[in-house]
Amino acid sequence: MKGVVLAGGLGTRMNPITFSISKHLLPIYNKPMLYYPISVLMLSNIRDILIIIKSEDYKMYYNLLGNGKDLGIKISYSYQNKPNGIANGLIKCEKFVKNEKFIFILADNIFWGDGLQKIIIRESKRKVPATLFTYSVSNPNNFAVLAKNKKNIIEKPKRYIGNEIVTGLYIYDKEVFKIAKKIKPSKRNELEISDINSYFLKNNRINIVKLGRGIIWYDAGTFDDLMKVSNLVESIENKQGYMIACLEEIALSKKWISIKFLKKNLIKLDNSYSNYLLKLIK
Repeated sequence: MKGVVLAGGLGTRMNPITFSISKHLLPIYNKPMLYYPISVLMLSNIRDILIIIKSEDYKMYYNLLGNGKDLGIKISYSYQNKPNGIANGLIKCEKFVKNEKFIFILADNIFWGDGLQKIIIRESKRKVPATLFTYSVSNPNNFAVLAKNKKNIIEKPKRYIGNEIVTGLYIYDKEVFKIAKKIKPSKRNELEISDINSYFLKNNRINIVKLGRGIIWYDAGTFDDLMKVSNLVESIENKQGYMIACLEEIALSKKWISIKFLKKNLIKLDNSYSNYLLKLIK
């Protein structure tokens, strides 16, 4: 199975910060936002990852992650230069995915919780073309809401229709590309991922997994939520003594990189992040 991270878009909700840097490279406490979705893929045993970005941001992303070699994984890049919607970004990964099942995750969606990786691995084995992960929130009108009849999805409904929203984590097979190419642009001239998922819902070809209280989910695409999730990560890490979304630690635990290789790379760093890793390998 492969993994795709959608890190395109203009980041207009976070201007002026995003005038000079991609939103997905902003820090969530002590790590770039992008580390968090990549950690979800790595924990789910995915080593072949495509990151979809704006072409003008390529150098910044490559300076951060390169081709993934330092993490024992393979990272490729593709481009979405216009804000044509999440479904448009999905279409751009077809050549990368080929005939494999894949996880598609939005780069500003933060997931954390005990057992999350087991849930993802388990659900990826189901023989359905699509899987949605939903979450209960107190402000559903800001998101894509799953209708109570579970037959369609309403983007940012003006009236209350329920509080179960669709997160930015999906599992698809190759059938999704046929559907994505058939949908029409919405009123905001974007190809909506909700239109694809609603198609699967109406045809009973989808699996819905509701994430429970033990899982934390944030859309970190606003100033307030970026601060909230940063404070949460800081609190958890300092209280429990281990890092969330430390990519080197994940790679080491899965034996994708060696202690010797990691020690060599840590010479480049001298801060709390590298000190944390040094403690792991002593």
